[in-house]
Amino acid sequence: MSPKLPADTRIAEARTRLSANLGALQQRLTRARVLTSPGTYLRSPWLKVGLGLVAGYLVGRPSRKQRPTPVAASASAGLVHAAARAAVTSLAGMVIQRLMADLLAATPQVAAAAPEPAAPTDRDDRD
Repeated sequence: MSPKLPADTRIAEARTRLSANLGALQQRLTRARVLTSPGTYLRSPWLKVGLGLVAGYLVGRPSRKQRPTPVAASASAGLVHAAARAAVTSLAGMVIQRLMADLLAATPQVAAAAPEPAAPTDRDDRD
């Protein structure tokens, strides 16, 4: 059994431990807020890839009113129409590729978002 310390010393030690524990709790709270904020999800490159795919699908699909049957589609697609469609598709692909390259370059590394290991706590030093 350890010798009894004066009350002022024990209070000072308790305050020091409490402030250290509150500091660790504040760090965890800040980290949880950052990880759960919408900005974290909006900076995700996979969200941008998905939005690019959806936008490409919506731009490339025919309208509901003009959806031709398979036989009529091959008959109505002329050489000029096919060339224009290929040009627009490749242009859209280049724009999306450039945007993704810029977004990936601006996105912070995923390793920076990895959780820090928790500091060990000494529970044996209590009175």
